[in-house]
Amino acid sequence: MPEVFIIPDGAIKIEDRDYYTEDGSRWEIPGDITSVKIPDSVTEIGYHAFSDCSSIEEIKIPDTVTKIGDCAFSGCSSLREINVSPGNRVFQDEDGVLFEGNKLRTFPPGKRTHTYTIPDSVTEIGDWAFCGCSSLSEINIPNSVTEIGAYAFRWCSSLREINIPDSVTKIGRSAFSSCSSLTEIKISDSVTEIGELVFNRCSSLTKIAIPESVKKIGVGAFEDCSSLSKITIPRSVTEISPCAFDGCTSLSEIKVSTGNP
Repeated sequence: MPEVFIIPDGAIKIEDRDYYTEDGSRWEIPGDITSVKIPDSVTEIGYHAFSDCSSIEEIKIPDTVTKIGDCAFSGCSSLREINVSPGNRVFQDEDGVLFEGNKLRTFPPGKRTHTYTIPDSVTEIGDWAFCGCSSLSEINIPNSVTEIGAYAFRWCSSLREINIPDSVTKIGRSAFSSCSSLTEIKISDSVTEIGELVFNRCSSLTKIAIPESVKKIGVGAFEDCSSLSKITIPRSVTEISPCAFDGCTSLSEIKVSTGNP
């Protein structure tokens, strides 16, 4: 197994576990690497750049990188640190966590901690930010956060409880999908829609309070929440999409609040 994989000078982009040079040539990055050296010639780390490099432990991002795509580090289950060159004007790191200004971009899936408090400076949790972080059992979201991106906490299989503060107005698709240990959720009073597949396959979820601010429950929002036994639909809800509660095999009571039109 190679210890360090050196991407040669002249590479300009990394995507789908390949690196590209200026002449359009494409070269594969091995999946069994434990470390990688990215040259200063690289300006973009694209979609699935290091996908399923499950042994890689650390990534160092040079100051030339101005774009990092979604899922760039997906499946990097041993990744403990993402470090950014101090000269980078777009991205930053704090304790090995990747940020893009006020947006938390990526929490390393292999980081050795069970709890994490998001800094007060963060206003947005990016798409896929904590996806696959199976060791995290507690995440504290500050009142500064207004948006939780799509798939942000997907497959956080040890996460037991989440409190979404009232500052949050938007929760993206599948944001908490497959959080199989999640038992209780408090949703922000500012959220107007529980979107598509947001809590699907949260198989341990027994309790959820839907606030009066919610107007729509999206497609498959609580699909396969097999431990959910009852739910109250507030009077503010005017639309429940198909399959919202499909697979909720323990659901014995759906109560609709008085005054719901």
